[in-house]
Amino acid sequence: MSDENSDNKLDHSRLRQARQAARLTQHKLAGKIGVDQSYISYLEKQDRGISFAVLKRLVDALGVSMGYLAGQVSEPAPDPYQVDDPLEVIRGRYDLPEGLRDLAAARDLLEVLQIEPAEWRALIGLATHWRHAHLARRDGWVQILFTLRSAGPPGTAVS
Repeated sequence: MSDENSDNKLDHSRLRQARQAARLTQHKLAGKIGVDQSYISYLEKQDRGISFAVLKRLVDALGVSMGYLAGQVSEPAPDPYQVDDPLEVIRGRYDLPEGLRDLAAARDLLEVLQIEPAEWRALIGLATHWRHAHLARRDGWVQILFTLRSAGPPGTAVS
């Protein structure tokens, strides 16, 4: 079960901790990243070398940094759902799409848009779960924001 290119070290205990913190079973995580559940089990049993592609998919699915999964940093990236200022989280998370980070850095645009913390959290959630989020540029994220706003608060029906 070795990856063709296993240059990237994966800390098995960090993978398990991140998966459990994300409230995912091995089966659900495997489905999110396109591998078999037995492969997740294999990765969680001892430190392994894995391909960059698999590591990137794990990072995206779990919302942690590559450094955390490799055992190079002691804490995962802050959970944007648990902080008061998700904008600061976005600016510091290089695992989030460039277009979203560009939006977070555009101070003049932010002044006009007045994006609420709950809206940032929704954008971050989309960025971490949408397979093609990396393709959206700053203007695309603005359009997504407008779509979220037009849909109304969660749990309300749009007529």
